[in-house]
Amino acid sequence: MIVNEYISYLERVNKSPNTVRGHKATLKLFVEAVGDDLNNLIPRDIEKYQASLVEAGKTAGTINTHVKRLKVFFKWLETSGIIQEDISKEVKIKREITTSVRWLSEPQITLLLREANWRFKDRGKIREYTIIRTLLGTGLRVEELCNLQRSDVVINKRFIRVRDGKGGAYREVSINEKLAAVLKAYTEGYTPKGNFFFDTNRSDKMTTRAVNHLLAKFNGVSDSKGRVTIEKLHAHMLRHTYAKSLVRVGEPLESIAKLLGHERNDGTPNIQMTARYVKASQEELSESVNKLDF
Repeated sequence: MIVNEYISYLERVNKSPNTVRGHKATLKLFVEAVGDDLNNLIPRDIEKYQASLVEAGKTAGTINTHVKRLKVFFKWLETSGIIQEDISKEVKIKREITTSVRWLSEPQITLLLREANWRFKDRGKIREYTIIRTLLGTGLRVEELCNLQRSDVVINKRFIRVRDGKGGAYREVSINEKLAAVLKAYTEGYTPKGNFFFDTNRSDKMTTRAVNHLLAKFNGVSDSKGRVTIEKLHAHMLRHTYAKSLVRVGEPLESIAKLLGHERNDGTPNIQMTARYVKASQEELSESVNKLDF
């Protein structure tokens, strides 16, 4: 089946497991909706698929992700000579009115760090505590965190080496003094089973599922007055929080793009992707409105 050939192609060009899973899921739903006779499809078929996602209650960001995957797929079909014309060219990406990117506010960051300290560091669970601090202090993707080897964390020179980021890209992420101290304490107080920097109780390598299960423990946590609450915490939200925090302190978008591994195909920083962190979140807009005295 052509879809299977495409998935094999993505794996051959070293797309991340998450990327491959995402494309596989989108194409499965698409074929179920319109059939697998790709030569007889028209742009309207993709638009109908868009409409079905709207009816299913998917957000604009999720729908656009599906359409972007289909555009890459149909471009590959055209380039491979499987179809004569890329029908997805005529399909427009829906304009997103509000950003779907979510990050923690500064009070939420304070709450998370306090809770992580109490739940893990104070109870000797230094591995769990260090995972949270590393995600928050580096903006690593969860797969990148799990793939870190012990030799990738260069504490004395204050950087972390990402050998195989998104698209197979290599980068070095600087770490500040506070995170360096946390990482040093971890290496001195905990020894992983193998070569990976983080392991699990059963394996020598941390898993993305285990990381998100760890972060889910903080869902619904509030401060003593109930004014600040953490909801739906996951690893990518900490990546967004890292990026937004750099924006707050005035770091140039080009520098943030390099730290995050936002790259174009030619290896230059993808500032357009990073620019979304300049936008105000829905929570920030709500806070602004609440400041009005009328």
